[in-house]
Amino acid sequence: MQEQELAILVVDDQPNWREVFCTLLEDDYQVTSAGSYREALQAVLERKTPFAVAIVDIRLEDQDPQNEEGLALLAKLRELSSPTSVIIVTGYPTIRTTKCALQDLQALDYVLKYPEGGKAFSLADFRRAVRRGVAAFKRRLERPQAPRRALVIEDESNWQETLVGILQKSDYVVDVASRFEEAIARIEDDNYDLMVVDLKLGPLSPQEGMELLGEIRRLTQEAELIVVSGWDTSERVRDAFARYRVLDFLMKGQFKPEQFQEAIRRAEGVQNVAGCEALLA
Repeated sequence: MQEQELAILVVDDQPNWREVFCTLLEDDYQVTSAGSYREALQAVLERKTPFAVAIVDIRLEDQDPQNEEGLALLAKLRELSSPTSVIIVTGYPTIRTTKCALQDLQALDYVLKYPEGGKAFSLADFRRAVRRGVAAFKRRLERPQAPRRALVIEDESNWQETLVGILQKSDYVVDVASRFEEAIARIEDDNYDLMVVDLKLGPLSPQEGMELLGEIRRLTQEAELIVVSGWDTSERVRDAFARYRVLDFLMKGQFKPEQFQEAIRRAEGVQNVAGCEALLA
């Protein structure tokens, strides 16, 4: 599928921001814009083929600080099992809406209109997010033709067996690496849809485990990452989500197979929207 054949939906109630986003995208994609939840949903339902990416503002009524119709649209796309990648672009971020968008409703990325410190809107971050969204959309379309592949990076045999077993039940072809160097070699040789990473491999310190995440992201921007580790600080968790786009961070001491299975489903874009039902009611 050529880039010009791909369609992107821009959803923002402010005409100036719609114009900015459309101008940035229109040379490479077919762009449809909407100024409200209703217009956006109509565009989604009337389109014969899905949008590759939706650029969505959380607040679709700027004068109403309680408005979160962008999240409602994201939930509707998940309800429809749409393969569309969603990028949240907002001027009013909160911890609650960020968590709902990225974790519960599985938005692919989150870009600030007004970055901290008075910085200008980052065109580079926006374009990078769109490219990642297009790549994720293409992978979803291709998946029925090829088995999904996962790499488990874990040095303890009992955890290897547990994680591999759950992944195989979810129809993944699974490889295992127990050392930093082995993991890097496999990533360089193969393409993986999902990687499950322990931050503490043998003699590695947790900080070196974080460096492994950085090396993985250097080699691939497309694979989803789930951390399953016995090492945790709140700072390390924030770092993992913010710097390396980790999909989920599960603690071994509190590990539940159903949580891991839910993280796997989220990696596939099959999101359970129950976590936000109260918020969006």
